[in-house]
Amino acid sequence: MSIKVVFIILSSAIKSRIVCDLAEKCYQDGKRLIIYSEKAEGGKNLDQLLWTWKQQSFIPHQYVDILSERKAEPVVLTTEIAFTDGYDSIILFDPLPVGQLQSFDLIIDFAEKYDMPALTASRERYKTYRSNNFQIESLPPGEFLHS
Repeated sequence: MSIKVVFIILSSAIKSRIVCDLAEKCYQDGKRLIIYSEKAEGGKNLDQLLWTWKQQSFIPHQYVDILSERKAEPVVLTTEIAFTDGYDSIILFDPLPVGQLQSFDLIIDFAEKYDMPALTASRERYKTYRSNNFQIESLPPGEFLHS
């Protein structure tokens, strides 16, 4: 089975909000999801935002510094991934090396068009994903959320 990578194309700095929307979509689709953030502050901010970003929405989630075992919640935010069994999807708030992504069916990454260094880095990741035979798609957030 091939690994699918979806690059979400962002034209403005709304990444945190979009991550919450993407997490909700994955949860509604029955996926077990990891949201990776390089820094604890970023992960904890996303954790707080998931509690407040929509009044009518609830996504069972948990923040852990190191994901070392399967959690009861279907969505886990973390800064270090030591365990992936039982998780089929990952949202990369920050990038990870491709070697750490081999166990996922779905990888959600970002092409941040409003930030040239971030866009250049996403192009390099695209090339790496392609050279590893991942199935790649680029979509605006709304198109992914309504698929």
